Amino acid sequence: MDWVPHRNPPADTTAVCSVRLPTDRIAELRALADARGTKPTTLLRAWAIEHLNTVTRLRDRDAERWERDLRDTTEHLQRLLDERPGA
Repeated sequence: MDWVPHRNPPADTTAVCSVRLPTDRIAELRALADARGTKPTTLLRAWAIEHLNTVTRLRDRDAERWERDLRDTTEHLQRLLDERPGA
């Protein structure tokens, strides 16, 4: 049988990422997942994605703040230059 490449790859691909946790924490994870009616791996994935989204939002907010501060400083410096005697 010949190998045939997948012609339409899924738009949202995933990959496996192994995570080592202390045994007692795995027991806690399983208990939490059971209480929520889900699998431990599903719970870990949701937590990881939620954390990554939060970090991205914070980074974006910091970048916006930096740009705003830079613009404000530039405008202030321009006003100072415009107010110079003989300007």
